Amino acid sequence: MAQFTLVTVPIGNTEDITERAKKKLIEGKIILSEDTRKLKVLLQGLGIDYKDKVIFSFHDHSGDKEIQKIIDFLENGEDLLLVSDAGSPVISDPGHKITKALLSKGYDIAIAPGVSSVTAALELSGLAPIPFHFHGFYPREKNKKEGLIKKIETQKGTHIFFESPKRVLETLEQLAQIMPLFSFGVCREMTKTYESIYRFLGNEFHEIKNSIVEKGEFVVLIQNNLDEKFIQNLKAIELANEYLNGKKTTKKLAKILSELLDIDAKEVYKKLCE
Repeated sequence: MAQFTLVTVPIGNTEDITERAKKKLIEGKIILSEDTRKLKVLLQGLGIDYKDKVIFSFHDHSGDKEIQKIIDFLENGEDLLLVSDAGSPVISDPGHKITKALLSKGYDIAIAPGVSSVTAALELSGLAPIPFHFHGFYPREKNKKEGLIKKIETQKGTHIFFESPKRVLETLEQLAQIMPLFSFGVCREMTKTYESIYRFLGNEFHEIKNSIVEKGEFVVLIQNNLDEKFIQNLKAIELANEYLNGKKTTKKLAKILSELLDIDAKEVYKKLCE
């Protein structure tokens, strides 16, 4: 059976290519790429001749037509590789779309893994590695921003997201004000020549703000330093406000007591209804 392989490429430094990934790129005859021009630059940098390879694009805007084309290749016994511009073709890249489609049709997926900006930034940050929550790109819509901020405030662990150089200072300014006691790590241009790492508490942001260069790729990390019980109490207070400002039902009251007493809400509800 033909094989579909996800190939992780370097995130900045071509020396980070794995032997396995490089071998796949050398041997692969058909390669799907987020940006075909960037792939050709990478192949040239790795000394890989691509003149006899079939290279075509698969990106965020690719749809059913492109997926069917991939399936047709596999049906004809042709192996395919999928790469993104940098790093994993699935993490915040279009690979999940085609992976999900192929798995639903019974095809096997192989992988040639490699370096990830998410784990590299987590290691460099010095923040708690377990648990960590990856949120992709920081949202631009107000309601989605509020939803993510709420998660960071109420979920223990280190929260990681990507942000644009055009918005990174504005985003950090807002989050630092909301979370003055949380630990921040800001990683810029991971593995590249101008790699930089900034570590600070939210209330220290004003001290390092001017040292952050607004160019390149940014990975932002925020560690929720709050005590588990304190987070639990915050959740209970939030539920209590919803209860007082809305319809006062037994089910809502059960949720509040569940948070305070650390007992399953269904058990509390049963007791209230007795």
